[in-house]
Amino acid sequence: MLHIVGNGPSRKQYDGFLRYTKVGRDHFNSEYKEWWGCNAIYTEGIYPDKLFCLDIPVQHDAIEKGVLKKCPIAMGDWYGAMEIEHYEEIEEVYKIMGAKIITNRSESDTHFIAQGEGEDEVYFTCYNIVPPNENIIMYNNDKLKNLFCGMSALGYAAYQGYKEITLVGFDALDPDIQDYDNALKGLDISSYAHKYTEEHAVFTIQKYQFVSLLQDDLFKDIAVYFKNPIDEDKKVVYNELTYYENSKERWVLGESSLFTFR
Repeated sequence: MLHIVGNGPSRKQYDGFLRYTKVGRDHFNSEYKEWWGCNAIYTEGIYPDKLFCLDIPVQHDAIEKGVLKKCPIAMGDWYGAMEIEHYEEIEEVYKIMGAKIITNRSESDTHFIAQGEGEDEVYFTCYNIVPPNENIIMYNNDKLKNLFCGMSALGYAAYQGYKEITLVGFDALDPDIQDYDNALKGLDISSYAHKYTEEHAVFTIQKYQFVSLLQDDLFKDIAVYFKNPIDEDKKVVYNELTYYENSKERWVLGESSLFTFR
């Protein structure tokens, strides 16, 4: 059983399990034999078997804080890295364009990637791959394009052949919880809102993406569960979700994007 851990408030009741199974897995008979985390969960000292980071500021912050030394980071479609020797020339191009450059460069870095967050900010995320660093995971699957972090992790798990997947802390998706807050609210990373509401895109569009994934052939033989409460797994039947009728035709895998809803 693979567990994918989101950052809904209910995730907090599992933090002790997540910390302990990562540090002392061999000495603790836990069902959390493998679990993946989303976005900035690492800021609380919790390091999953795989960390999924798709937001540019979070990717930058995670690498700057040395998370690559703690666990693999799945970056999604994170191509275009260059050798550090090209740093100055690329930086100069963005300076001429008037962009604000946010960088984490250090003397030991061997590579970097430049990514924009809005029209005026560019993140130069630098890292070291000597010796070769296998902790950066990149994937480019058509059906997973433009998905939010948790949904991308869910789709990636299906492509990797997992047949049973439990979602922990996906409170906005679980009809029995429907909590639109965030366990990481107030975090000083630019892509994180300090307050979330039911209308926030992370939750409304995430429901569309969730339904589209589960009704796709990709999940034909895969069982997905919500974990709530701590001792119970509840199988998800996509066409019985309370928001199914409003979501079933709203997101087209591989084609839709956030701009579709703006």
